[in-house]
Amino acid sequence: MNSVNLTKLSSAILVGLALTACGGGSSNNEQTSNIANTQSQSEKIECSNGLPKNLKTTGQGFFSDEIYSLETQPNDSGDENVIVLYSNKLTNGVIYQNLTTLLKNQPKQINIDFLESYLLTKSKLDTSFKQNNLTIGFPLGYLISQDDNSAIFNSFTDKCTIHIENQIKLNLKHIDISGMTIADLFKYYDYPNAGNVERYINSDLAQIIINNHKGSLEKLLANQTKFPSGSKLSYVEQSIFNTPTITFNDSDLTDYKSLEEFTDNTELPSGYIWHKDQFAGYKVVYPINPTTGISKSFIDNYTGVEMNGKIYQAYQVISGDLIKDQMAPLEDKLDMSETYFNKTAVQTLADALNQAL
Repeated sequence: MNSVNLTKLSSAILVGLALTACGGGSSNNEQTSNIANTQSQSEKIECSNGLPKNLKTTGQGFFSDEIYSLETQPNDSGDENVIVLYSNKLTNGVIYQNLTTLLKNQPKQINIDFLESYLLTKSKLDTSFKQNNLTIGFPLGYLISQDDNSAIFNSFTDKCTIHIENQIKLNLKHIDISGMTIADLFKYYDYPNAGNVERYINSDLAQIIINNHKGSLEKLLANQTKFPSGSKLSYVEQSIFNTPTITFNDSDLTDYKSLEEFTDNTELPSGYIWHKDQFAGYKVVYPINPTTGISKSFIDNYTGVEMNGKIYQAYQVISGDLIKDQMAPLEDKLDMSETYFNKTAVQTLADALNQAL
């Protein structure tokens, strides 16, 4: 089974915060339009520490209800990743995430060590130093608009910058799992007996079950408990960026004195050459395909950024569908970064995991 795993890159650039809605599938890969993405020009966003006070999400969708995401994060000691269930709730235009108590032995708080503090696009530099765990939850970012099949998400910034260059269009796959069993949910990992079944759970999470909880996968594969009527799961099958986006934080500062020194000491991906460019007036360098002149959303930080006389090692996501860009031509099974469950389904899932792990 050919597949692609986006978890590392998603964590690096917070694509993993891409939330979902329930309904039918969607394959629209157009970039977001100005019409749906911005608050009325006459209505200025009031901002306090990165939290907009008067942002109104356009439309109704699954974000209108609390949804739950099955993911992984480091444990409290940081020495291994564990399985977690987050709740994700829309409040005043902001998606807040919280750890639930549905699973036993959950970490004490959401891990935010991976956060990138600088967001650099072609026209501007934004920061997100104020994105922290709050009493209400962790603010993932701003939901600009939604319907049953898609959503437009705007990255968190310290100044609540609502801008098309900060936005990602999420197209969503939704599956009615009413009457499906827990075993069906994990059947993809029943080697070598899986056959050509659908994947519902990402491989990093499955590996935690297999490697850290011996015998647990077998328990899940034997569990014939059925999900109740109305149970749904969702995952993001397209994450469409409007513009190339570079992200990094203070820990990405290098000892290099110039971008030339950065490229001299950074091994290029096979088949690529270095390309010098400018983003919002800042000098950058990144790999491109010499034939097409196009870069790629690499899972490693090959991009160099010169800012205030210092050199940072950064990630870049090119414009277009991140997930498609990450998939090789023959890959046909998406390895989603996380899976979302509605309230009807989540307790059945949690009970099964608590019994097995």
